[in-house]
Amino acid sequence: MRWTLAGLGNPGPEYALTRHNVGFQVVEGMAKDLRMAWRKAKNVSYSGPFLLADNEVWLLKPLTFMNLSGQGVKPFLMERELPIEGLIVVHDEMDLPYGEVRFRFGGGTAGHKGLDSIVQALKTRDFYRVRVGIGRPSEKGLVVPYVLEPFLRQELARLPDLIGQVQIGVRVLIDEGLAKAQEAFHRRVLA
Repeated sequence: MRWTLAGLGNPGPEYALTRHNVGFQVVEGMAKDLRMAWRKAKNVSYSGPFLLADNEVWLLKPLTFMNLSGQGVKPFLMERELPIEGLIVVHDEMDLPYGEVRFRFGGGTAGHKGLDSIVQALKTRDFYRVRVGIGRPSEKGLVVPYVLEPFLRQELARLPDLIGQVQIGVRVLIDEGLAKAQEAFHRRVLA
């Protein structure tokens, strides 16, 4: 199987350690661990491919800002003839407490603008999602500032462990399937 692991975030150093960029942090960590360099193409940075349990895997960061993620993901998949059913999108999830992770295939977007953009571009919801819990702000009107703020000091201290566990979960998903990833990681706080 040929896989694409797309981490969602916003480009630029001012967003690097914000909650919205947890997807970028996952794929950047994997590229670093694999000693893979990032290359740039139109609207994306990518690294790959590499082999994981005989599966070809590409790492991808859309560089279009979060709300336009589909404009980076779709052309990359089409140009390389990568299957949509092999797309795994790693993104922040406010509906989960910090440190919880959920793996799923298809379903709704819960109003996540990056996912909305990908669904609109691909004309399907049928791809994998890795939902990384960042918690929710105390007041509803503070959603945008909340996701664009850096992690709190105590969250930041636990972030490397969370990122590492998400990377392990992605490997389980690719190597052993969705059910195994769900069984291993759901109902656990990872950081």
